[in-house]
Amino acid sequence: MGIYHRSWPLWLIVAVFSVPFIAGCAQAQETSKGSVEGAKAQQLFSSDFPDVPIRSFAPAPLAGWYEVVVDNERIVYFNPEERVAMFGDLFRGQRNNLTQSRRAEMAAELLAKLPREAAVKIGNGPKVVYEVTDPDCSYCRRGSSYLDQRSDLTRYIFFYPLPSHPQAPAKVRFILAAADQQQAYHEVMKGVYDTDKGGKPVPEVTDNTKLEVHVEVAKRLGVRGTPAYWINGQAISGANIPALEQLLGPIPGGGEGR
Repeated sequence: MGIYHRSWPLWLIVAVFSVPFIAGCAQAQETSKGSVEGAKAQQLFSSDFPDVPIRSFAPAPLAGWYEVVVDNERIVYFNPEERVAMFGDLFRGQRNNLTQSRRAEMAAELLAKLPREAAVKIGNGPKVVYEVTDPDCSYCRRGSSYLDQRSDLTRYIFFYPLPSHPQAPAKVRFILAAADQQQAYHEVMKGVYDTDKGGKPVPEVTDNTKLEVHVEVAKRLGVRGTPAYWINGQAISGANIPALEQLLGPIPGGGEGR
């Protein structure tokens, strides 16, 4: 858990290692726009931390504190009385992570607004997985290989080519321009067009600007690295196969899994 004070430079972080913070009051509701107290608290936060963008500002499930959703959907807690901002997770009891539950709510709201029609859709299973991937990321390929084994998924795939992979944008544009996006996706993820490893050149296509839509989606989701997954509102960073399987259950009919 970390704490910021208005008298400290923004770069200064004090890490506090202690027993998980226990929140004992009931879940607070969103502050109404006419709330003077909430408006004043938000002004104080903006005054103390002018470089921190605010996406939403509402009472936290902790008396006297406010929940501030900032850039990349991160949650910060602010106490206007003490003029202190805190980042970390709030717990009610040992297992009830209130902050994690709130993140899941926000993720569900955000995912519901995503342009699914712009994604590469694979499968028609009952379990929905949202993915942000980079075709030249080895971890992304590992995660994709695992998900390919499952027949119980509907996957919505968005691309976010990283600067460290200069060939990735061309591969993504090829996938998004293909008549059969699924086939193109699988060819790319299996290395068919890895020219640095003896693969074929990436076919030239007419740019349909869909890549820019995908990158914007990734930014809205706060993605900084790939792969990233969302299942039932829960986010998973990296090719964490055990975490994926924990949320999705075992591979139908068996499979290698890990």
